[in-house]
Amino acid sequence: LRFSVQVATDKHLDTPGALFQWLQHEEEPSLRADTGEKLEFYALRDMEAGALLSFNYNTTEWYMETPFTCGMSGIEVSGFSTLELSKQRYLASEGLIVPHVYTLWREQKQAKDAARMATIVDAWKLDHAQAEKGASACGRSRRRRATTRQELARLVGTGMRSCASSTRSNAGG
Repeated sequence: LRFSVQVATDKHLDTPGALFQWLQHEEEPSLRADTGEKLEFYALRDMEAGALLSFNYNTTEWYMETPFTCGMSGIEVSGFSTLELSKQRYLASEGLIVPHVYTLWREQKQAKDAARMATIVDAWKLDHAQAEKGASACGRSRRRRATTRQELARLVGTGMRSCASSTRSNAGG
């Protein structure tokens, strides 16, 4: 078995015989990890002597190379990045996640937002190009056919409506 704790975005503390290896994982832990200057643990509530010392491993680990099933809850423990969004939000709102996990979470969210915006922009550009193509085709048609005032009046009354409706159907679909 390997006992390590992620203490930075790209660093694990792996110290054989370290006391933290005896801390259990628990969904409702008794301790909160802090990976600031050094690895420290703080009590989340008052405890009786002999109480189980535990922390939620998902609050320090972004992704676990060796996930496991928690013996107490039966839940798979595999790192913060694998949790459902509601669970991620809960742990963050309770102040339980460490700074490097928060940083990785924010970067992941920004990447997802950027990808979503790129998709929206690409769709808009395609719709805009189709609308312009439809409008310019209608415009050429009007210019070619509108040689007299009577023809222009006819186009204004009939042809422009059909061009406008075909432009709308192109832009919407």
